[in-house]
Amino acid sequence: MIKNIIKIILVLALFALIFFGISIAKRVIIIDRYCKKVDEYQNVTNFYAKFEDSYGTRELWRKEDTGITKDTSKNAGTTITYVKGNKLWNIMEETKTAYKSQSDAENGEEAFLPVIESNTFDVEDNLLEKIKTAFTMKITMETVNDKMCYKFQVNDNLQIYVNKTDFMKIKEVNEGETTELLEYSLNSVEDKDVKMPSLEGYEIVEN
Repeated sequence: MIKNIIKIILVLALFALIFFGISIAKRVIIIDRYCKKVDEYQNVTNFYAKFEDSYGTRELWRKEDTGITKDTSKNAGTTITYVKGNKLWNIMEETKTAYKSQSDAENGEEAFLPVIESNTFDVEDNLLEKIKTAFTMKITMETVNDKMCYKFQVNDNLQIYVNKTDFMKIKEVNEGETTELLEYSLNSVEDKDVKMPSLEGYEIVEN
């Protein structure tokens, strides 16, 4: 009788271990796919994206070395950042003021260009680190704006929601602040979409 009980316990323990191993393996695969997609999206040079948080909305347009960031605040009006090569404009619609800056072109420095995906959590590109992350990170399924998503519980203060279909991050909750990706498209931006805004009637300030 005792031997049979021990055998049953060992079999149950083996099944539990196998189930746990399969669960970890699935998490490693999901983390690996997400990290690779982040790298891929960060290298996209033609896209449109619109984000929303408690402060307002942010729209991004990029085509190669030209980018526009449009921040519409609920309380402070609209600011447009225009980047082309090493030239940078900060355009304040509320005050009708445009600030022109230029980075150090001689040193090859270029102004910051927008990216569609930010790296929320860092995982080194090796299997061991991804396995370690899989042990500490909870991954579940949740629907966000009618899209089935992986929910990554990075820690108590950070959760990200990744579209299961294309691994695009569409929602992030960080320290209680929620940011959502409302819409996006890749390889759809044309020259007219990243045209320098008209500064007629603006005060020009050069730095």
